[in-house]
Amino acid sequence: MDGVDEVEIGYAFYSSHWGRGLATEIATACLDLGRRTLGLTTIVAVTSPENRASQHVLEKVGLVYERDFTHEGARAALFRTR
Repeated sequence: MDGVDEVEIGYAFYSSHWGRGLATEIATACLDLGRRTLGLTTIVAVTSPENRASQHVLEKVGLVYERDFTHEGARAALFRTR
């Protein structure tokens, strides 16, 4: 973020697939891949500050809210592994 190259996890689902635990499963797999296979020490995720469901998933898999910032012209919330 802010001109620094970082690895970001992300996911998006049609509303008909919400509430099935898929986001948690995918976020967990991405973090595992990043840590074990790529040897990353930090991984980030970006979501809308209003998207509490996505923020809950990120917190559940161990990311921590860092700060709000502007991403592609819109407000965004940055989460990071610790």
